[in-house]
Amino acid sequence: GRPIFTESLDAARALSQQLRKFVKLSHLDLSRNFMGTAAFDAFVSNQGFSLPNRTLVHVNLASNRIGFRGAFAISHLICACTCLRMLDVSDNQLGERGIGVLEATIGLHRSLQELRINRNKPM
Repeated sequence: GRPIFTESLDAARALSQQLRKFVKLSHLDLSRNFMGTAAFDAFVSNQGFSLPNRTLVHVNLASNRIGFRGAFAISHLICACTCLRMLDVSDNQLGERGIGVLEATIGLHRSLQELRINRNKPM
């Protein structure tokens, strides 16, 4: 079948609301959902990442076609997840500009130990 995020933005919002119930979630793997920029933005904004998250330490967003514009949502997620140690944004078509957006945010993040950014040619 098709990955959940290719179906609708409503699916991204619904998953986001369900994840809020897991207050001690430490690992989140949303890789290979091909959600795209709009669904990823909807997920981040509905997940409640405006508040600090002190439990997520491992986030895998590889292969989601997030694109350059999605780099801003990734940056927001990085800032909100204050204990994040590993972030995988490989294969998301971020391009040099998207990686540049992340670079500025990552420089301020003290707990991040591992960042995977391979295969990020622009769309």
